[in-house]
Amino acid sequence: MKRPLTTAMVDARVVRRLVLALATAVAAPTACVLWFMAHAVRNEQFAVRQRLADWYQTAVAGEWSGQVEAQWRARQEALEAAVDAAGEGGGAGEIFAAIMGRSDLWSGVVVLDEAGRVAYPAGVGMEGVSRGASPAWAQAWRLEFTAQDYEAAARLYGELAQSGDGTAASSAQAWLAQARCLAKAGDPTGAALVCVEILGGARFAGVRDEMGNLVALTARARAVELLVESDRQQAGVLAAELADRACDYGGEQLTSAQRVFLLEKARELLATLSVAAAGQTERLGHWLAVEELSREAASLIEQGGAGLAGGGLGVLDGRYYVVATRRTAMTVAGVLTKEKTAEEFAAATARSGLGDGEEAVVTDGRGQEVWASRPAGAPSPAEGQAGARGEAFAIFGAGVLPAGWRCAIYLRNDNAISTAARRQITLYVWTGLLVIVVLSGAAAWAGRIIRRQVAVNRLKNDFIATVTHELKTPLASMRVLVDTLREGRYRDQQQVQEYLDLMARESARLSRLIDNFLTFSRMERNKYALEMAEASAAAVVADAAEAVRAKYAQRGCQLETDVPADLPNVLADHDALVTVLVNLLDNACKYSADDRRVRLRAYRQGEHLCWAVSDQGIGMTRRVQRRIFERFYQADQRLTRPAEGCGLGLSIVKFIVQAHHGRITVQSRPGQGSTFTVQLPLGSREDREPPGNGDDRAR
Repeated sequence: MKRPLTTAMVDARVVRRLVLALATAVAAPTACVLWFMAHAVRNEQFAVRQRLADWYQTAVAGEWSGQVEAQWRARQEALEAAVDAAGEGGGAGEIFAAIMGRSDLWSGVVVLDEAGRVAYPAGVGMEGVSRGASPAWAQAWRLEFTAQDYEAAARLYGELAQSGDGTAASSAQAWLAQARCLAKAGDPTGAALVCVEILGGARFAGVRDEMGNLVALTARARAVELLVESDRQQAGVLAAELADRACDYGGEQLTSAQRVFLLEKARELLATLSVAAAGQTERLGHWLAVEELSREAASLIEQGGAGLAGGGLGVLDGRYYVVATRRTAMTVAGVLTKEKTAEEFAAATARSGLGDGEEAVVTDGRGQEVWASRPAGAPSPAEGQAGARGEAFAIFGAGVLPAGWRCAIYLRNDNAISTAARRQITLYVWTGLLVIVVLSGAAAWAGRIIRRQVAVNRLKNDFIATVTHELKTPLASMRVLVDTLREGRYRDQQQVQEYLDLMARESARLSRLIDNFLTFSRMERNKYALEMAEASAAAVVADAAEAVRAKYAQRGCQLETDVPADLPNVLADHDALVTVLVNLLDNACKYSADDRRVRLRAYRQGEHLCWAVSDQGIGMTRRVQRRIFERFYQADQRLTRPAEGCGLGLSIVKFIVQAHHGRITVQSRPGQGSTFTVQLPLGSREDREPPGNGDDRAR
């Protein structure tokens, strides 16, 4: 025996077929997109590697070479400009100071004369001055160092200094010796006076000792040391003057050795006396570091460490790099430390467009690494790691670099290509995912429309079935009664009257059903219009009570009303509110059990006017409360349910209340009755515009 097909079974079968069709429509394009993505990702790494190699060899190589050459040319031009600024007659020390005034460009400077000898930092070419070999000198020497009779030695040195036989240089030597003996004899003040008053005079302004050092400056440094304990104020003044003279490269030239001595001594004395001006200590330290570095570079140049023909980059023992220029009769070489040279390559590499995933390595003519842009702590090629880089993407140089110098670009790790390709791969992946999402969204949208259409069809079927069932019941009852009366099968006139009453009730029931269906139809078509006017709460309650009076009397229900006299009017459709209360009162009586008492109250709550319908009936669960306002929903799904109706009453009530911008709530517990409360806002006509655009109105 074949099972009959129900509407639900047909709907389910249609839905399954549609879902299968939609899934197929989505799966086929998705498979194609995934296949394309897999091949695109596989080929992207090879393409990226080739593009990187071409880019490095063209754009980066040319940009890097140009950046390096431009930077070194700029340094050479700055060097020439500084030499020119010193003037044609500028001494080696002045040229040195003029160039190092741009301390951000150079670490040191070496100045050579016409013969290629170091002119600065070095001596000034003065012949050494002997102490003298006279018997008086020998006797003073013995008194000081053998007999340690410092007072007698000081007197004898003073006589030698004042004698007219000696030169200014020998007199200066004698005065220095006297100051030394006075200090040893415990007279630092007297010794300081000799150093300042006598040796600081005009006679000894240009006198140098046997090492070529200016005696007056040596004596001033000694005087400051002697006055530190006895006269700190005077010592501070002399120390500041000494610091200024040590940093002054104009005027009388100093040997590099004496300048270094004076810089160290001035910095030490100023720190001891705590009188250094702002920035003075840093200035002394700067010139001291420059002098020491320049002296070491000069020593390497004298040893033939680099050819300084002028122009280009030279290397000094792998530690210093020089840029030389020949101006006037002198050759000037700007000196850079290895660290400062590395800054040049780092700046050029940064400007050439290299990223974090690449490593630039600069090597000299012997293949030794000069600089590399590796992270801190990474091993260098000299440590046996050159092979770990693999093959260079590009190798190039710059014309300004010495012969054999090169820059090579490597990838820091094997994942660099993957990192570079990841951007394009990510684009492919996101594009594919977007296509899949769009397809899935379209399928979901289509499925939603289909599901909604199926639901509409099911609703229509339910509506037809409900209408058929609900209309058939009263019609069948009336037909039976009519046939009974026509055939004369009744006892007396009283029974005829009873049958006519039953027919009247069934006719009224049929009219209510038809009214509900018409109202529901208008609601679905948005044709339900309200006629808003000032409505009285008492009048609404009275009309609703009158409408259900006969039904309540027939069913044995008692209706209690509670309406205060001072309630305000509300802007509403009077007939629509009566319909709301009639439906609620009808349900209250319909679902009452033994205690058939129903109470209807009207009251004000804040800015709302409320109607509450309470019964002592069967009540309902929370699950039922959540669904009672749905269309065609009935808590009792039995075909033999005692309560009549098609499940539209409460949905119509909710529609009318919401059309008034109000709210309906329910409070109920099984076996303890229910209370439905309607709340409408109190306000003017402008505050609320009811929906609907038709001419029909609820009756």
